[in-house]
Amino acid sequence: MSMELTPLETLPPSVERAVGPKAPAPMRMMAARGMAPLPPGDMATALYQLSFSDDEAVKSAAFKSAAELPERILGAALD
Repeated sequence: MSMELTPLETLPPSVERAVGPKAPAPMRMMAARGMAPLPPGDMATALYQLSFSDDEAVKSAAFKSAAELPERILGAALD
């Protein structure tokens, strides 16, 4: 069974600034690498959103960062 993922239509303001369509490319890559100053829940949302990027480097970095999220951040995001 495969899941079909869909980009979110609305984003929290902090996530919108980091990964939204108006976000500069360096900011999007910083978020994709898990380096944006975002709280855990917003970081998880940003990585999810970037997993749909047309930029393969950003997409790849987002998947890698999501897979390597420290347990404390992942736990806080899931709370």
